[in-house]
Amino acid sequence: MQFQVTSAEMYFYIPEEFQADPPVPADGDVFIKNFPDRVVYYRAFNWDFPEDRDIFENEFRNLAGALGAAGKAVLPIPCGNGRVHSTGVGRQRYEVVFPSY
Repeated sequence: MQFQVTSAEMYFYIPEEFQADPPVPADGDVFIKNFPDRVVYYRAFNWDFPEDRDIFENEFRNLAGALGAAGKAVLPIPCGNGRVHSTGVGRQRYEVVFPSY
C-alpha cells in the first residue's frame, strides 16, 4: 500500500451528551459535519520523537495488513491521532486509524 498526502482535514468527536445541541464554532472555517455510525479500527503506539520519522507510515501499513488479513473492509482514508503532552518530553501516545465503510 502506497500512502501520499493529497489533502488534510481535522475531525473531533463530540461527546454524546453534546450531540443533540453541539456548541457553535467560533471560527468561520470550522463546521460540524455529521457522519453515519461506523466502526473505527485503530492501532495505538508510542513514539520517541524524532528518532523514527517513518513510524506513522509503518503503523498504517501494519494496521492495513492486519485488517486485510481479517477480511475487514475499510475506507482508504488513513487518519492519525496524537496526544502530545509537551514537546520533546519522552514517549507520547499516538494512533493510526481507518474508518469502516
